[in-house]
Amino acid sequence: MRVVYSDESGVGNLAKEPITVVAAIVINMDRDWDSIETDLRKIAEEASSALLDKNRSLKGRKLYSIIRKDIPEHEEATHVLNRILAVLLKYRIAIFYGAVDRHGLKNYLADRSVPEEDRRLTSYDVAFDECLARLDSAALTFTDERILWIADRSDKVREPATRSSLTYYRFKQGLKITRLLTNDDPRISVADTVYFGHSEESVALQLADVSCSTITNYLLEKHYGRDYCATDFYELIRRNVMNDGAPVILQELNRSRN
Repeated sequence: MRVVYSDESGVGNLAKEPITVVAAIVINMDRDWDSIETDLRKIAEEASSALLDKNRSLKGRKLYSIIRKDIPEHEEATHVLNRILAVLLKYRIAIFYGAVDRHGLKNYLADRSVPEEDRRLTSYDVAFDECLARLDSAALTFTDERILWIADRSDKVREPATRSSLTYYRFKQGLKITRLLTNDDPRISVADTVYFGHSEESVALQLADVSCSTITNYLLEKHYGRDYCATDFYELIRRNVMNDGAPVILQELNRSRN
């Protein structure tokens, strides 16, 4: 059984967070979960409380914040982050992501010629759709079973948005298949709904969080010239990122996506 765990970043202040990212990791639960859970819990237990979110959880934003500062915890934070990323490598955990430039999307939506169905889009909708589409396209290469998707319960707004995005993606796939192959099944690899969990209670969601932070900070360095200390860490997991090198949607939303 494969389970996808996802997390998002860049849904707060636009000036501070110019890009929205949704990242998802795929875990083979039957083969790897017990070992992954043991490894991650050991990392959290051995880390000093100053490095943990609310003294208990592994969180990418906090680790990178410490790494960027000239403080005594810098060295330990670097060590802990390396250990977390090593889990991705050790178990060959695939990572997918979708990302969108928020200013570019805002400019696109301001265009009067934008299709009516696009006007309600948020940057989270676009990033989630990009992440889901890339994962769905690749999923049949490693499993014939439906994939269970568990997202971080970040707030009450994004839960219905996530579920509606999955429904809309399934609808679009059905339209595409109908146009090409009449009466074929518009089946997608992801199960019928997205479930939600609290990252404080799930080390898998914490691993997704660290993956999302690493990708986000790397993209901010590469495309926005910010010094977020993530490029070297991203290089460690680059081969696990299934859509590494895929261009971020930096200007207008690609109208062909519908």
